[in-house]
Amino acid sequence: DGRFFALVFEAEVDVAARRRARVRNLPLDPDGALERAVQRVANRAVELGDGWIPFGLAHDELKAMLGAAPVAAEIARRADRAEGAGPFELILAPEPALDPVGHPGAASATLEAYAELGATGLSLRFRHRSRDHYMEQLAAMAQVTADRAGGA
Repeated sequence: DGRFFALVFEAEVDVAARRRARVRNLPLDPDGALERAVQRVANRAVELGDGWIPFGLAHDELKAMLGAAPVAAEIARRADRAEGAGPFELILAPEPALDPVGHPGAASATLEAYAELGATGLSLRFRHRSRDHYMEQLAAMAQVTADRAGGA
């Protein structure tokens, strides 16, 4: 038994949960708690970790938050040091899923946009209909990456 539920043993069902209390006023914090929480996590990542992998945030949200967070500065600081701590990794996950076969320019622009945010790596998803199409997307993304590296 808990504060808000009771476990009841019934003949037809092994265990059923019954609510004991009803929440009448669910506390909401619409004034940017997410941003503050992300900032706290970013600060902890810089202080205690070797990287940060935020997820579920759009490019514009990441841009605003990373501008205020110490993550970009930490990436630059660790890149300038020859000894001591290793590099600080910032792994980002672009949304929506990429389609480098159908839209190689958009895939390249996505890589550029996230590199400008300071990403040291990306966790990519691809639009695909089958295993073969997924493999085709991977090959096309490898070509997009190679083209960007050749043009840099």
